[in-house]
Formats: sequence, C-alpha cells, structure tokens
Amino acid sequence: MTGSQNINYKEKVKVHCDNCGKEIEKIPSLTHNINKQGENHNFCSYECYWEFRKKYYVGDKLYNTGKKMDEIFCNKVREATLKQYQDGILDRQTIPQKIVNSILEKNNINYINEKTFKYYSVDNYLIEHNLIIEVMGDYFHVNPLIYTDSNEINNMQKKDIDRDKSKHTYIKKYQDVEILYLWESDIKNNPLLCEELIKKYIESNGKLEEYNSFNFSFCDNNLKLNNNIIKPYFI
Repeated sequence: MTGSQNINYKEKVKVHCDNCGKEIEKIPSLTHNINKQGENHNFCSYECYWEFRKKYYVGDKLYNTGKKMDEIFCNKVREATLKQYQDGILDRQTIPQKIVNSILEKNNINYINEKTFKYYSVDNYLIEHNLIIEVMGDYFHVNPLIYTDSNEINNMQKKDIDRDKSKHTYIKKYQDVEILYLWESDIKNNPLLCEELIKKYIESNGKLEEYNSFNFSFCDNNLKLNNNIIKPYFI
C-alpha cells in the first residue's frame, strides 16, 4: 500500500527553506531538530544548507549570537558531516566555485577555500599573494545587473547585502586587502574574463581600478574596464 493508506505513512507539512525561502514538504518530526541554541532550521538542499552555514557560522561560533556551541554537539556534527562527505552525499562547493578553483589550479595558483578571518570566511585565499577572491552568486548576493530595482530585493537578500558589506569593511580594515568579486554570470558565461582578471589582480598586487567582474569585458584577448561602472549593493 502506498500514500496515506500505508500504516507507516506520515502526513507531511509545508515549511520554507531558511536560506532561499522555497516551500518544501517535511515530516513534522523532522521540523523540530532543534540545535543547542534552540534554533530550528529547514533546508531544501545541501547547497542551501552550506550557503546558510557559510553566512552565519564560522568555526564553532554562531555568527548572530556569538555563543559557543556545546563541545559534544560540535563533535557529533563533525562526525556526521565527515561521514556524509565520505559517503559522497555532501558536495560543499557550488559549480561557480569549482570553476574558479579549476582556473586557479590551471594557472598554478595556490589557494585555500574558506579561510577564516575572525568572524568571516572567504571563498579563495591566495596563499602566496595574500589576496582574496569571493565567488558571488547572482541571487544570494544580488547582482545589480539582474536586480536593477532595489524595491524588488527581498528581506533575505537584504541580510546578505548587510553581511557582504560587513565582510568587505572588515577585510579591508584589518587585512588591508581589496577583495576581487567574481560573479556567477561571468564565471559561467565568460570564464576567460575571470581568468584574465585574476591574473591582473595578482600582477598588480591587488591594486585594481575596479573589483567586480561585471564591470569588465573581454574582447580580442584583451581585458577592458567598462565605461559605465556599476557598484554592487553592498558597496
């Protein structure tokens, strides 16, 4: 027997993904997996889980409260996560991140993914150059070429903008580094542009006229800064 006629059937309830807001269905008991901070989170995918974790968690510390997680709980989380990695269930990296990693490897540029600077982790830390690259999803980080009307930005995106602004300010002030921002659309549609921009970023020791990939064009093997400069919402 299938569906509601099955004795093991459990009616699902509708909840929303805490990262992207997508409506999903879950068994009621699974909506009450509360952690040690008394928080209850629901996610539609592992990608959303990691995106949320990256925004609000650094190491063992909860970003928006600063509370230290219970050591036993932390160990259980690590063990469960490690097992999921070993079983091939979790893939932490997004497609744009994998593309950027492959560009760096192609050019023999040593890097660390998600290096932590106190409250913030960065996507790519270039070890030998002390430079930083951030891989910016068009939706989560609100690409201004796509989201041209600020009135259409939702509350979740506004929180991301605030988070990006805080990270940018902190890294610039305490690490003395201007972050290079590679945006999802450019990474997927014009990886050569991103590759040349990374090279220029390194060759100039991180000193560029502009740091967002959507303000550049790549034609006839030449990287060119566009005349019309557009600033991201977090600047």
